[in-house]
Parts: sequence; C-alpha cells; structure tokens
Amino acid sequence: MSKLYDIPHQIQHDFAPTLILDLQSKQSVLTQDSVILAVDKTLENSKNISSEKLQKLSELLANHSIITSQVSAAKLPGKLYISPSITGEIKHFYIQINKPLVFQTAAFLACGNGIKLGEYHPSTRRDLSLLIASGNGDLWLSACGKIQELLASGSLAIASGYILAFEGSLKYEMKAEEGLSFQGVQTGIMGGKGTVCDFQERGRVWIQSRHPYAWLNVLAPYIS
Repeated sequence: MSKLYDIPHQIQHDFAPTLILDLQSKQSVLTQDSVILAVDKTLENSKNISSEKLQKLSELLANHSIITSQVSAAKLPGKLYISPSITGEIKHFYIQINKPLVFQTAAFLACGNGIKLGEYHPSTRRDLSLLIASGNGDLWLSACGKIQELLASGSLAIASGYILAFEGSLKYEMKAEEGLSFQGVQTGIMGGKGTVCDFQERGRVWIQSRHPYAWLNVLAPYIS
C-alpha cells in the first residue's frame, strides 16, 4: 500500500496543537499567515505566491478573510511549524482524484500544491461557509476541540456549527431543528440561526466537539 501523503509531517497535541511539515526539495505549501510559529532558514516564506495553482487558492481564501503565505523548499529541505489560533485537534486528509472533501472554510490550515479549492453551495441557503477540495495531495484542517468521525448511512442530522468536513459524495438538506446541542449556543450574536444538516446516502462526516460561537458566548458579557 502506497503512503497517503506527499509531504512528511507530524501532528502533536501534547502541549498545544502543532503541525510540523518536513518540506523536501522543490515542495511548497500554502498556509494561513497568522498560524506560522517557526520556519527553518532553508525555507522561503513569502506572501508573493509564485505557484500559479497556490495563487488561485490564496485569492479564494482571501475572499473569506483568510490571509495566506507560500512556504517553499526551493533548494534545501526544512521544517515548518504551524499552530492554529483556536485550540483543537489537527487532522490530515489526503485528497485523491474523484474523491473530493467538503469542509468548513474557517478550518483551513494548510495544503499542498496538488490541491484545488472551490466554493461549495449545493443549495440556495448560506448557513455554512464551505469549500470543496479536489485534485491530489495533502490538506490539513484544524477543529474547535476534538474531532470525531461518523458514518452517515441513510440519514444523519448534525448541528451545522459542529461540522468540520464530509465526503463530497454525500448530499444534505439544511433544516431548522429543535433539541440538538446548538440550542445552548447563542448563534444570534453573529446574525445566524441554529440549523442542522440532514445528510443523505452513505459516507463519512467529521465533527468537532465545540461550536465556534461558544468562544463568543464567553466574551459576550464583556462586550458592550
């Protein structure tokens, strides 16, 4: 069985979530500018993205207020250290041809040169900001809290804010639903309303244990 990654990497959760990318000669990644902890001097870190593929991804992410940099091993290998701004687990996905992955836009952490990203709007509602990753290569996402993999097999309803990613073969319908865990989250602070995704067909879904708005609920009493 062939290895399911292009860029050697380590994910550490001991003290704080940290992604360590071991870039080999001629490899490059696109990552959030604000999450870079350290870069070996052998690597080049630039906001002027030379790769045409990565430039298109950078422009798409910029539309969602995610500022990115290209880190490259032009000649010599080196390590890149990344830590997400919100504490939670990091997960690696290896995207393969004809097996796309849909994910929450805010979860993007880094990706390799072989990834293509596009807007994902299967319905007219915009309750979720989603991107779809296709192509062939590495993708790293960061979650709010722990990550749990679930199997949808016919019908699975999940509170929308807890969805991290799901296989592109899955279909879903957005619904207003009573009695799920989002009822304790004041989503109105961002102008939203609690909804669930009712997944149809069979496929994998990855959820996060914390709702992104939960952090705002902590701060809300202190915001006037």
